[in-house]
Amino acid sequence: MLYDRARTSEDAQHIAVADLLRAVAIAGVVLVHFVELGTVLQPLWDGALSIGFWSVDAFFVLSGFLLGQPYLAALLGLRPFPSSRLYAMRRFLRIWPAYAVAVVVSAMLVISYHGKETSSFGDIAAHLLFLHGFSSAYLVGAGNGALWTMAVDAQFYVLLPIAAFAFSRLARGIHTDRRPRAIALAIASTIALSLVARAIASAMPFRWDDDFALLYAVQRNALGMACAFGAGLLLALQFVRYRNISARRWPLYLLAGIASEAFSMDFAALWPASNSAVRDLAYDVLGTLSVTCLLVVGLTLRKRSVRFSRFVSARIILDAAAIAYAVYLVHWPIREAMFSIVFGHLHVPLGSPMFVIMLVAGTLPIVALTAYLLHRFVEQPFLNVKARLAG
Repeated sequence: MLYDRARTSEDAQHIAVADLLRAVAIAGVVLVHFVELGTVLQPLWDGALSIGFWSVDAFFVLSGFLLGQPYLAALLGLRPFPSSRLYAMRRFLRIWPAYAVAVVVSAMLVISYHGKETSSFGDIAAHLLFLHGFSSAYLVGAGNGALWTMAVDAQFYVLLPIAAFAFSRLARGIHTDRRPRAIALAIASTIALSLVARAIASAMPFRWDDDFALLYAVQRNALGMACAFGAGLLLALQFVRYRNISARRWPLYLLAGIASEAFSMDFAALWPASNSAVRDLAYDVLGTLSVTCLLVVGLTLRKRSVRFSRFVSARIILDAAAIAYAVYLVHWPIREAMFSIVFGHLHVPLGSPMFVIMLVAGTLPIVALTAYLLHRFVEQPFLNVKARLAG
């Protein structure tokens, strides 16, 4: 059994909803990373790319929603501030052990296939310390291009308690009844600042092929992704205040979530002249709106629908959610290794149906097995320690 039994309780069902959404997002990332390999699915690239952005936005919305709750509750005077030491230890135990194994193994694989010059000691060290987000040379390195999101998340982990403590000092003179509005205004202002910064970056003369990593270094950081983090924090503020997300018109939220992503998938066709930075900004804004609406729907249905509650608590769903993080960590290097075998050694024509079949059939079982082993023998033991710290 892969999942934690404690998560099946009603008090933690909103975490189960978040885990389900995260698992769907990781499946979207894996899909995009297969489509981009020049397969027969390449004509669907613009739509798939939008799904990839939606998936990444989901990661950050969920980080804001889940991690922001205890700090927002403290700012509202509902509980003491979380222990910084325990917070740091729990974040470390949650993400670093499995991540570190994935970094080292990914670097070893890429070196074995492409030579030592493809992954330096500095590249690996920067990834292990979550500093690769500050370098365009290392951002998508270490043989695992999917790990750039980990640097952004790590930045948020550090900035969240700092911002909460700073706000608590600045807001000492604000009456408790007015604090929710002040907090919401601060979060909204950060989102606005993020959008302005992204808009300025969109006007810079980037060339997608030449400046890909530099563009990501400018846009893909805690400030650049504050739209998604902020949306999660605003939703967390609502949840903390009322201990529930009540959306009587949840079908409208569902429609808005689907429509936002559908519009995002057509953005490149509607505005073909837009540069990559403008397109990325549109994808992230629309993706964040879509994810937030769908999260509201999930949090509403968990209370209103017995069937939905049973669905998110089903063992197969919880097991899939449990290994989703490990799948995210390992799918890229395994895909790259299988690509080298199918195309480089077996000489199967790139983009042919047989290439797709062999790539997918060869990669997915290995990803599933590797992710299970990584979760079972690396991630889960440290999660057990994390659970004891929480107790």
